[in-house]
Amino acid sequence: MDMNQLLESLYKSENAGTTLEKTAEATLMNALSNSGNTENPFMDYDLDTLQKLASELTEVDQHEETQAQEYFEDEAMDKTAGEQMAHACVHELTLIKEAMQQGLCRVCKTNPFDLEGSSICSGCLED
Repeated sequence: MDMNQLLESLYKSENAGTTLEKTAEATLMNALSNSGNTENPFMDYDLDTLQKLASELTEVDQHEETQAQEYFEDEAMDKTAGEQMAHACVHELTLIKEAMQQGLCRVCKTNPFDLEGSSICSGCLED
């Protein structure tokens, strides 16, 4: 008998669902025994109570998932807005630099400097 046949014969003899249930129960009991509690705390609950507890956990998970999704959407919008503002700022500074290199007002970018020691024109100074 080769290894495949041996494994197949072992698993055929037990119901897969029963094996999984036994494994889950053994894992739970092992975890409880390591924590000092050797009794299953859910043993005294009826099926309706267990289902209610499970649905409450699901509701909490859904609420936390919604909060996380809203957080990431807000973060994405903030990041996009920040990138757009940075791009606009760099663009405006480039326009100001070009205007000043041509001797034009840094505010309106059309009128030449007409005030001594100032980088804006008299029209923009009055506004």
